[in-house]
Formats: sequence, structure tokens, C-alpha cells
Amino acid sequence: MSTFSAFFALAAFAGGHSPVLEERIDLYDPSRGAFLGSEVTIFARDGRRLRQENRDAGGASTLTFLVVHNEDGREERAIYFEGSDPTPWTEQFTYTETPPQQTITYFTEDGEPADRTVVTLSLNGRELAKEYYRPGGDLYGREKVLWRDDGTQEGWDFRYTERSGGASFRYRYVTEGPDWKVRVRSRDGEAERTEVRTRFSPGPQSILRSAVPFARGIVSTDTSETSVSATSDGKTLVFARYSDWGTKSAFLASWTDNQWAVESLTALGAIYNLAIAPDGRSIITASENDGALKRYTFNGATWVYTDNISEEIGATGSYPQITSVGDLIFYDPTGKDGGGLYRAKQTTRGFLKPEPLFIPSVGVAFDGFLDEQGVLFFTWCKTDSCARKEGNGVYRLDPGATKPVLLPAIDYVWGIQPLEALGLVLMTDGDDILATPLDTLSPPSEHPPTD
Repeated sequence: MSTFSAFFALAAFAGGHSPVLEERIDLYDPSRGAFLGSEVTIFARDGRRLRQENRDAGGASTLTFLVVHNEDGREERAIYFEGSDPTPWTEQFTYTETPPQQTITYFTEDGEPADRTVVTLSLNGRELAKEYYRPGGDLYGREKVLWRDDGTQEGWDFRYTERSGGASFRYRYVTEGPDWKVRVRSRDGEAERTEVRTRFSPGPQSILRSAVPFARGIVSTDTSETSVSATSDGKTLVFARYSDWGTKSAFLASWTDNQWAVESLTALGAIYNLAIAPDGRSIITASENDGALKRYTFNGATWVYTDNISEEIGATGSYPQITSVGDLIFYDPTGKDGGGLYRAKQTTRGFLKPEPLFIPSVGVAFDGFLDEQGVLFFTWCKTDSCARKEGNGVYRLDPGATKPVLLPAIDYVWGIQPLEALGLVLMTDGDDILATPLDTLSPPSEHPPTD
């Protein structure tokens, strides 16, 4: 393991004790928005850091730390493992009171001292600066920790002393306050990673997974966005922008030349919501005025109106989704079996008459997504006010199950779409297109308890 990798693994959690049992930092590519992996830290109830695990986008462990404390409660030693390598690496933590410093010494496989990091601390234990030394004692890097006047951390800068020019690594917090949620890491002036933090605390507190606006400033902007739908390769997505909820404009974002390019889909006219097929060949729109579901296809130059699906299946609706096999999922408030979610299966001769997927006993269940394993995700609003209230939220209904379960890690959102190509779950809160890692859709039992 490189000394610099160890530095970043530990620096994220250095400082004062935190009253949480688990802290998860999800890492995203700031340009494409793809999920890169997570850093998960487990704490004791008294705030001591016990264990840290770095995971790749698929959930496989790439680095695991175990931390040992001395009788004063200070971190004394760390044992860590890389990937499946059973050979442990070690670090030793020592302290001086005058001046207040912490020294982290890294050891080789043979137990010989290697690189070391000297941390300058304030009188209350706050990190102020760091110096990085090679085994022979040569200084190779300096880091300055930046603090605001209100005592909250603004970020930090790391510079290689062996290089000329600007900062080699820089962290900046996007949100202010001690309980930050988002920060951005840049290398030589270019943003290379967005980090989003979720903290799981003991007691009856929220365990919502923190989400990040997708393609901030390009797809998710100061204008309101909603109704996101993506192709299976994650290179094309459609969404709507609006100032009037009932009349929205359609947009398409495509991943081209390593960046997102957004264009207006004026050929689709005013819409209520829309969805793109997994293969990107067709788009289905819904209208607020007449509830008509209409299909458009791409002819190589523009999107062309093809047919009125509502007339074909004898039903109106909204919140469409096209499955991997071409079936149409939609919400019909006046369906033959009651208001709820319906599926119209695709055949070589067109769509069959719609059949119910889920009809709620109370409230409104809408905006469904049926994945390739037959799991149905949807938003269920059980109260008169569709907002974050008890019982409202995103539900999953597994094949063979008769009762859907609420996913407590997701806020009240809609438009849920798992997107494996980017390792993301896309969704909207009506203002932004949001993203969280795929495991946010795991059954509730797989999330940390709050009691």
C-alpha cells in the first residue's frame, strides 16, 4: 500500500470524536456522476474509531483498517489489509504534548519503520498541519488544514515539496457546518471526486442515505428537474425541466467526448413526464391534459411521433417506464382494477391490454420501475399530503411477495431507476435529479439498525 493511500484513508476521519456508530462516505465521479465506491467507518459508542473499510463500486473490500487504542483512549496502532492479501500492514501512533503533535509511523512487512506523518495539533486536539517524510527522513509533502472563523473545517491542501506549481490535492466542503454532507477532492486543480457522507446514529434517528445531485450544473441545475429515465448503458438519459409543474419541457443528456451534453427535445412538445427505452430507440411521453401516452422514435436526425399508445391499449396514464423486454409500466388513476400501477406487455403485434401490477389499499402508488429480476420499485403516498411522512416513501415488491416493504434509506422521492452501468440509483425530488449507490435499494434488514 502506498503511503499516500494510507494518508487519505486516515485523514478523512482524524480529529474529534463523532457520536455515530457508522459513517459512510460514497465516492462519485464528478464529471459523469458514476459511483466509485465507499469508505465505511465503524465507531464505538464513546466515539472511538474501531474499523474502516474501503470498498469498490461493486462492494468488494479494497482496504480494511482495525484500530487499537491505548488506556487513555487515543489511537495507538492500526492494522490494515489490502484486498485479499492476508499479510497485515501496521501503523504506530505516538504523541507529544509540547508541542502538541501526533506522529504516524508506517512499517514494512519486515517490521521496519518506513514513511511517517507528523501532525501538528491545536491545544484542543484539532489538526492544523501535516508533514510527510520518507524512511530516510526526507520531507516530501506538506498539508495545511483550513478552518473557518466559526470553528468548522473548510478543507485542506496537500503539496508535494518535491514538485513546483500548485496544490497536488485539495479538499473543499460544499456544505457549511460541522455536520458536512458533501466535499470535493481535486488533483492539480481538476475536480476528480465528489464525496457524500451519511452518518448512522444510535436511537430513533433518520437513516436516510445522503444523495447527490446528478451531473451538478449540467443535468441538475438551479432550474427544477424531474422525471429522469436512462438507457441501460448509462450514456443517454431524458428528463423534464419546468417552472409550471403541469407543463414541462423534455431534455436529453448524452455522454459524448467524456462529458454530458444536454439538448432540448422540442419535437416532443409540452409534457407531464417521460421515459426512454433501455436501448434508446424510443421515448414515451405522458400529457397532463388528456393522460395520453405517446411514443416517439429516433429516425437518425430527430425524434418523430409514432403512435398513441393510450388508444392502442384503451387506457390513459402517466409516469411511464419501458422495461428491458419492452413492456410498458405506467400509473393509471382510473384503471379497470382501481387506481395504481399497470403493465402492458409488448408483443410482435403491439401492446396487450394492461394488467394490474400493484393496486394500493390506501393512497396513491405511482412511478413504478420493474427490473430484470421482477422486483417492482415504486413511490407510495399513503397520506393526503405526499411528502416525507410516516408510511410515505419508496417501496419494493419482490417476486412472489404479497406485501411491499418500505425502503428506509431513501427519502420521499419518485422516478426510482437502478442504473447498473453507473452503479447508481437515479431518482428525483421534483427539484433535482438525484443519485445514490445501488445498495440503497437493498431490503431494510441489510441496513444498520437505529436502535
